[in-house]
Amino acid sequence: MYYEIAVGSPQKRGLLIDTEAFHDVVIAEGGDRAVYRSVYLYDDDALAYRKAHGSLRDYLGMRSIDVIPIDIDKKDNSDEHTLAKTQGVLLELADKGLSKNIQCYFSGTGYHLIVHNDVFRFKPSKDLPY
Repeated sequence: MYYEIAVGSPQKRGLLIDTEAFHDVVIAEGGDRAVYRSVYLYDDDALAYRKAHGSLRDYLGMRSIDVIPIDIDKKDNSDEHTLAKTQGVLLELADKGLSKNIQCYFSGTGYHLIVHNDVFRFKPSKDLPY
């Protein structure tokens, strides 16, 4: 499996790296530059597509996902409202029995909830992005 990454800017996306090498690539390529990772994982067909077309643009093949990000932005709301919104999402997930394998991060202007795919069990599919 492969991650799509971008080094330095999200606009420099399209590089596929083996998931096993991700840590080493972040250390080697990142330095003082940001390294961005797509939420999708790709197979060998995507790698062949990337080599043939120079990017993943218009790629409609199989994708899988290991974590599902939920982004709760503050926008024009108060910090308290944003926190309450985040707590509400966490309670909703817990009410549905989906509270395991969730990480919560403060993003500076909101919260990121990272839910492991073990919770939802999305299957690899060409339609996953939809």
